[in-house]
Amino acid sequence: MPAPPVPADEVDPEERRRVRLTMALLGLAAGVQLAGMLGQGVVAPTDLVMHLIVALPAAGLAIALWRGLRMRSGIIAFALLWSAFSIWAVIVLTRFTELLLTTQPGLVAKPVSPWFLRIVVARSICFTAAAIALVTGRPSRARRVAGAILVALFAVLFMIEHGYQIFR
Repeated sequence: MPAPPVPADEVDPEERRRVRLTMALLGLAAGVQLAGMLGQGVVAPTDLVMHLIVALPAAGLAIALWRGLRMRSGIIAFALLWSAFSIWAVIVLTRFTELLLTTQPGLVAKPVSPWFLRIVVARSICFTAAAIALVTGRPSRARRVAGAILVALFAVLFMIEHGYQIFR
């Protein structure tokens, strides 16, 4: 009786390292998102939903990778959808805040910094690029190193983004 096939990450150590980096990327996204939500203090139902629509799929995809499932298209789709949604949400938030400040002169509110949109766009690009680098193509050291650099850059930008939201 022949031996059952072995998953690719158990045979190739380079693939195993890439999977671990991808799990770190997704786990970091879920963890920072939850920490950012809790760091804002009072959690309204809309805040809870807006944070959980990122944290739950990211955590679910990380767990799926940990269990041995290859969710390549799901990870890329998540990265693209989250990036597009984040950029759209910041644009709408900026416009709505500007509209409120112009139509209601007595309103005490801070305008959204134009740098916030740039940080969100950069974070979105880093997350999507890291996801694509880590889940597509043949495993290689260069691809893994590029993915690790993008994951680190994503982590820094994501923490800056949440820091801005908390301390604004």
